[in-house]
Amino acid sequence: MKQKHPTWTPAQIRSALINTASQDVTHDDEDDIIDPMWIGAGKLDAGAAVNATVVASPTAASFGLLAAAPSNLTRQFTISNLGAAAVTLAVAVVPGTKSYSGNLDPAAIAPTVATASLPVAAGGSASLTVSLSGSLPKPGYYTGAITLKGTGVSLTIPYMYLVGGGSAGGYNVMFVAAGGFEGIVGQQPFDPLNPAHPHSVAVKLTDGAGLPVSGASVPWGATPRNAVTFSAASTATDAYGIGTTDITIARAGNMTVTASVGGLTMTFDGFGWAQPTISAGGVVDAGSGQSPIAPGSYVSIYGAGLSEYTDSVLYAPNALPLSLDGVTVSFDVPSAKLSYPGRIVFVSPRQINVQVPWELQGQASAQVKVTLDSFIFGNVVAVPLADTAPSFFENSGMAAALDQNSAIVTAANPAKRGQIVQLYLNGLGPVNGGPASGEYASNTLLARTKVDPAVTIGGQPAEVKFSGLAPGFPGLYQVNAVVPAGISAGAAPISLTIGGATTKASTLPVN
Repeated sequence: MKQKHPTWTPAQIRSALINTASQDVTHDDEDDIIDPMWIGAGKLDAGAAVNATVVASPTAASFGLLAAAPSNLTRQFTISNLGAAAVTLAVAVVPGTKSYSGNLDPAAIAPTVATASLPVAAGGSASLTVSLSGSLPKPGYYTGAITLKGTGVSLTIPYMYLVGGGSAGGYNVMFVAAGGFEGIVGQQPFDPLNPAHPHSVAVKLTDGAGLPVSGASVPWGATPRNAVTFSAASTATDAYGIGTTDITIARAGNMTVTASVGGLTMTFDGFGWAQPTISAGGVVDAGSGQSPIAPGSYVSIYGAGLSEYTDSVLYAPNALPLSLDGVTVSFDVPSAKLSYPGRIVFVSPRQINVQVPWELQGQASAQVKVTLDSFIFGNVVAVPLADTAPSFFENSGMAAALDQNSAIVTAANPAKRGQIVQLYLNGLGPVNGGPASGEYASNTLLARTKVDPAVTIGGQPAEVKFSGLAPGFPGLYQVNAVVPAGISAGAAPISLTIGGATTKASTLPVN
């Protein structure tokens, strides 16, 4: 249309599309007669629209809802001839054959036109008056068409008017947009399919003819009474029969909102979520309980409302999951346009354990957020990052370790001087040939740290035999070191330094 008629206005293009629509669809799939309430002005006829030379403004005649018998209720149309030749149009009214309430009332009134013949000069326009007068028919809606025909011209302008049914036949109430709601405490409800857009709660009251009832009182209520707060609440239905209110969720858990209108009650079931909230300073290294945190290592996230459940992942040959019981954790660096999910190990209402994505190496900080069920967004906290942030995992306050025979080192089974001890740590930084985030380290191709750490046990240097990811585990570091032969037996202090960072103090039982 625009290509054929580049100088036409949007209104002229719109009329050509609407008022030249084909009228060849007359029945639906069940062979019921249809009308403009079903198909508008008709079925789009692109060829007729492109070749149109005469347009109308407006494109339809709406007489609205009739509260009383109409008397010379008029609508004015401007018929424009955009062609190069004058036309004379035969004007007629074609009443519909069916109303909303069933067959057409034999007493139905139809509009009349001021003239049966309308000449329109080339490049000119003419006015057409359409009037509605007569007795009020039965409740329902009434449609039809005004036709304008001439040489090479055939326009159809649909018309409609409504007759209310009052309380006869009973009222009906329905919800508008959504029959329930959910959201975060302290916020308005949201659409789960589009969480960025809050929505209101709304009802529509219709009469026995299915037409809107305006001016009906709409009291709102909630159970429990303090579950929500109301704002911008309609006290009565509008011209479309709609009453609406904004609500703010005030408590967590199940709730209902009710609207009583027209002697009927509509109930909206809702649910309030406590926002998952990370505490200040609540993202820390899982071994040391401190920050900064290192990519590839494990962190513990502390806060409130972090999960509905308590659950954990059993180590298995599969990658750590991106989501556990609907919980996800994101690590974002907006300045570098980076956004990665954490790999989850454990969730509970107050703590989440997660592996930091390897992809964040080289970044100074990240923004961390917990999300529930993909649309309950938590607060955002900034967490410092470092490529290395070493810490010992501990067992009963002692560095987690296995002896040369792969038995757990305890006070009752201390590490032997002069023998190798296997130490388990967090945050030793980048490795050569390591797995992707969440993946398990190979049992055959060892992923060694890019630099070897310095280990001291009992104040003396310990020879490092291996430093890298523990085979068969995701993101767990292992350091094999020789316990110095010359140190004293007992709880020996132990430390490790790598990349300029040193573990906090810990001990290792030695014999």
